[in-house]
Order: sequence, then structure tokens, then C-alpha cells
Amino acid sequence: MRTPRLVQGFLSAPREEKRTPPFRVEDYCSGFPQQLAAVSSPRTRRVLCCSRRAGKSKSIEAILLEAARTPPFTNVFYITNTHKAARRIIWGGLKRLNREHDLGGKPDETEAYMSFPKLGSDVHIYLAGAKDAGVIESLRGTPGKLYVVDEIQSMPERVRQPLMKDVISPALMDYGGSLVVAGTPGATPSGYFYDVCEGTLSSKWEQHKWTWRENTKLPAFAMGKTIEQIERDILEEHGWTKEHPTFLREYCGIWATDHDVLVFKWDPAKNGLDAIPELGPRASYVMGVDLGFEDADAIVVLGWSPASRTVYLVEEDVTPRQGLTALGDKVARAWAKYKPIDTWVDSGGLGRKIIEELQDRWRIPCAAAEKTRKLEHIELLNDALRTGRFQALRGSRFAEDCGLVQWDIDARARGTLKVDELAYHSDVTDAALYAFRACLGYLQTPPPPLPEEPIAREDAERRARMAARMAAHQAQQRQRGKAGKLLA
Repeated sequence: MRTPRLVQGFLSAPREEKRTPPFRVEDYCSGFPQQLAAVSSPRTRRVLCCSRRAGKSKSIEAILLEAARTPPFTNVFYITNTHKAARRIIWGGLKRLNREHDLGGKPDETEAYMSFPKLGSDVHIYLAGAKDAGVIESLRGTPGKLYVVDEIQSMPERVRQPLMKDVISPALMDYGGSLVVAGTPGATPSGYFYDVCEGTLSSKWEQHKWTWRENTKLPAFAMGKTIEQIERDILEEHGWTKEHPTFLREYCGIWATDHDVLVFKWDPAKNGLDAIPELGPRASYVMGVDLGFEDADAIVVLGWSPASRTVYLVEEDVTPRQGLTALGDKVARAWAKYKPIDTWVDSGGLGRKIIEELQDRWRIPCAAAEKTRKLEHIELLNDALRTGRFQALRGSRFAEDCGLVQWDIDARARGTLKVDELAYHSDVTDAALYAFRACLGYLQTPPPPLPEEPIAREDAERRARMAARMAAHQAQQRQRGKAGKLLA
């Protein structure tokens, strides 16, 4: 059977190889000058302060890939609050660009890093989480040419300071590397990110600030919507005005105090102490335990005395990547010290098995914490914070986390209250919620003031009578003196 001539021609024609477009920053940022300036800048200290949907993550993807593929060939790092958040924000985009432009990167899905074997054995893009100071120790000792620290506005100071000073600064010395910090304005105009954006450190950093309005690649623009239409939709969806602090922060990139977005109503002046007072031998205690591994185990002890309705956070312990034995020993020590009337333990994941282990192995009477009514428990704790009936140390982990835990603003627009766990998850506030629901400090009736001792009262009355008589005598003498002068 002969092959038809048309088919013969098709088989004999040379096949054109599909050409992969090269990755060029100018093409990637075409029509978006703010993004191009941020990605291509040679400055070694850069700030990216952007609103939502501004294309910040896409800019960071380009910064990371361009750094990895240009000499000197060595490691680059992307760091945010948690490894899970790093995967969610940047990992998918990196793999897509690597695939579309055939950049030679080899993704490791288990650890979430990308190697570039053709460029050298030391060329990687590493993704890392830095929620706790203990976690960032794994980053020590690895030199790099670029570090990008993203969502830095929600990074606790206890993590940010050792990360920047003890890990990143020494690691950049080998190659004279670059540091990029990125984020959205925080709920309060203070802290390190505010300082590098607007405050005392801003002059030392190259500033790159833009919003979704400048993002020419925003899908809504491709659909034909105007800036005015998009802005109107945002305001109507959330029920805001243009002056609402959340709108200013999230969509205008403007620093504005925004207490409404914070979950816990902590006030350092009202709820903060320099030292926890002695509660006395008749004090009562409740312990809460939140479990985690990639997160952290948190142990909180709350206490109150019969003479007051105020509840105090008397002890806290937050430890990441902790084994069961270490956790059980800590819980046992706290239980032996305070003899709490209740101990409530997180029952999520393997929590129920851990509760059984605490009961059987350490003989600690504990129960599964109720997690389904979290919003009610938050409101109960907030009421105590507003009225000053909950006190903790000003420098405590609890106090710091209260300034970081936020409501999910998109869920609120849908009429649902939900904690934004992706922005920042706090283990210590969860443990405090488990314990506070069982605190009975609000039932205490402070005893009336003791009456004065009879002798002391009589002495005070006698002194008052003597003082009155002396005053009357002095007044009488003055009158007599005036009369004598008139007669003379």
C-alpha cells in the first residue's frame, strides 16, 4: 500500500522545534515601570512596601530567579513567617517561570527548594520559615548573595532581630550580598518595617512603593474595569469609606493605626505589668496547652486570688519542634508547681493521644480543650482585656502576639469572623484561650475593707478635736489683738 503524497510530504518536512522564550526582566516587567525598578535595581538594600494585589510576589519571583542565574553563582533565600506560607506565596510562581522559560531549575517538592545543577552545586533558591528564634538557627552558616524577607510587618521582634543581625548580616558578607524586605503596612505605625519605610532607617534603604492601581497586569484591568470601578467594588464589599484604616493599609499602602483588624484588644497601659504580683497561698490556677510541631507547643498558666477578680498570666512557655517527653516533663513541672484546678489541652491532630499519654504516663489530670466556640472565647478574653481584668507582663510572648494576630478581612466582608491564620498564627494566645474559659476570677467578691482599729480611730478623733480647739484659740487671740489696736 502506497503512502499518499500529501502524507509523504508531511513526513519528509523538517519539524520546527518549539523555541522556549528566554527570561528577560525587561520583558517580564513590560509596561510596569514600578515593578521593573524594584526588580532590576542594583542597590543592596531595598524595601518593597505594597498594597494588596500590587504584584509584589511576582516581583519577588523575578528578583530570586535573576539573582540565582547571574554571577556570582551561589545561594539565594526567600524567608517569611512559616515554611507553609513560603510555599503558598512563592513556590508555585517560581516553578511556573522555571518551566515556561526552561531555566534549568530542579524543584525539590519535599523541602521546597530549587537547585540549578548547570550553574554549580552551590546554586539554590531556598524557601524558609522563621516563626521562632529556634527555627532560624538552621539558616546559620550558609553564605548567600541575596536574602528576601517577605511579610516582615507580621514578623515578631523576637524573631526579626536575631534573623537580621545574627543570621542574614554575616551570611551576606562573603559576596557583598543584597537584602530585600517586603510587606504591607502593619496595623500600627511602629516597629522595624515602619522604621525602614517611613522612620529613622528609611534613608538607608531604596524605597519601592506602589499599589494595585499601578499593576498593569491586574486581571480586572484586562476585563475592562477602571480604577474607579474596582475601588468602588472594594469599598462596597467591605462596607468601608475611603478613610477606613484597613482600606488605607491594605489597598492604598498607607500606614494607619488599625485596631479593628487586631483580634485581641491588648492595651499595654491597661493590661501590661512590669511584674506579676504575689497571688497568695489561696490563689487558683488554670493551665492551657496548645500543641504543634511545625508550629510550637505553648503552655500557659493563668491565676487569680480570692481578693480580686483580675486574672494574671503567671507563666508561659513556647517551644518549637519539641518532643513528647520534653513537653510532658514541662507540663508535669508546671502542674506540680501550681496545682491547677483545670488543665486543658489542644485535641487537634494527635492531641487526643497526647492527652492520654499525659494522663497515663505523667498522671496529669487534663481534658480536651473546646475548640468549636473559639470566637466566643475570644470575646470573653477581650472583655477582660477592655476592663483591665486580664494582666500579663509587657514583654511577654502573649503581649507581643496580641499585636500580630489579625482578622481575615475577606471573611469579614462575607459576614464571617475568622482569624487570619496565614498572616500570623499564635500558639500562646490559643493556649491562653483554652485556660481563660475555665478561669473563675470573675466570681470572686473582694472582701470589704477592714474597719480601723478602735484605738487608732479614737486617737485620730482626739487629734482632730485638739487641732480644732487650737485653731479656735488662735483665731480668738487674733481677734483680741485687733481689738486692742483699735482702742489704742
